[in-house]
Amino acid sequence: MSVSIFVAVVLTGISIGSGRIRRTIIPIPERFLIGIAAVQILAILMVAKHYHANHYLIPAISLTGILWIFSILVMKDLIGDKQNILHTFLPPAVLIILLLFGISNRKYLSEAYHGYVITNEEYSMVKNRLDTEFKDYLKTYYYPVSINPYSALRWGSVYSRQIHLDALQKLYPEGVFYDTRVNQFQVWESTLPAEELLTAYGKKILLIGGPMTDPEKNLVINGGLSLNEIYRGRTQAIYEVDIANSAVFQGIGQSPIWKVFCNADSLSTDKKSFLSGNFSFQNNDNQTAEKARSGNYSVKLPYRDSYAMGIDVDSIQSGQKYRFTAWRQGGDGTAFLVAASVKEGDFYTQNGESIITDNSGWEKVILEITIPPAFSEGAIKFYLWNNGDSAVYFDDLMLERIR
Repeated sequence: MSVSIFVAVVLTGISIGSGRIRRTIIPIPERFLIGIAAVQILAILMVAKHYHANHYLIPAISLTGILWIFSILVMKDLIGDKQNILHTFLPPAVLIILLLFGISNRKYLSEAYHGYVITNEEYSMVKNRLDTEFKDYLKTYYYPVSINPYSALRWGSVYSRQIHLDALQKLYPEGVFYDTRVNQFQVWESTLPAEELLTAYGKKILLIGGPMTDPEKNLVINGGLSLNEIYRGRTQAIYEVDIANSAVFQGIGQSPIWKVFCNADSLSTDKKSFLSGNFSFQNNDNQTAEKARSGNYSVKLPYRDSYAMGIDVDSIQSGQKYRFTAWRQGGDGTAFLVAASVKEGDFYTQNGESIITDNSGWEKVILEITIPPAFSEGAIKFYLWNNGDSAVYFDDLMLERIR
């Protein structure tokens, strides 16, 4: 691709010097030549900060053939009609040069092709084992470092700003992940608490993905999972989750250290707070009788960047685990449960995806967090946020400290 871009830049310079390109007139071949070369240059600049792999450049590399076509057309125009012999032999000459360039890289191309072949063979073998030996197991995909269709689709969904997320969830409901960045099980972008994972899928769980390095495996172990290695290959690995020795599953069924429930029915005398025992949630004139899942009221977030039910939890320490749950109705899918440090930038996470809907159309949204070791601020604010243009209702909030 670099050779193609170099040729295109040289031809553009010659066209400018010969007068073919003027301030107001650019011939059609030169327009395409400049446009395609500019796209490839910008693609290189966009991915320059990424790690050594060049697969991000595949879309730009695919334009190389078209770039050479317009390079040949520009060459023919620059030569002129008098040089009929060059007109005749220019395209095959360029083709021969390209073939020679390919032959000179035959060893690299052969190694790359062999790598693709054995990668596909290993993936097929692992998939066959999963479908036969482990058909009764839940397959969760180690994310983000995995070579499998689900992780690829999730990466694509993230980069396309989740506009196809609903379709992906309907087409691939089996897309369950373990995200090592937040140490959580997820159904696509929805948090799946450990207790609900066991209830929905049972205790036979596999973790599938690329072979973990020691630092990557330590991330998973420190996040609360104990793993037994079943298979480790060149690009694929299978681990079984040891439920009995995994901290993330310990304490399931036990009462939380504390919990608070609020259904938006009880207001303080000054109407600035919703009350629930010794706890209070901020009221931004959100209480409404238009809808209610329980009791007589819910909270309404009528427009973009409206907030509700803010509560500050003090004495936060590393390793503590909290679960924030609310039932939601309406909106356009961009209303979130949020947990953020009072000190800006220390901690932030949100979830707006639901995995359970009751018979009345209320969706259960769960945000489960574990306070990271690097957390330095002593308080976390939990709240509701509408980031869409449609009104959304929330009711029956629950905040629990799990550990």
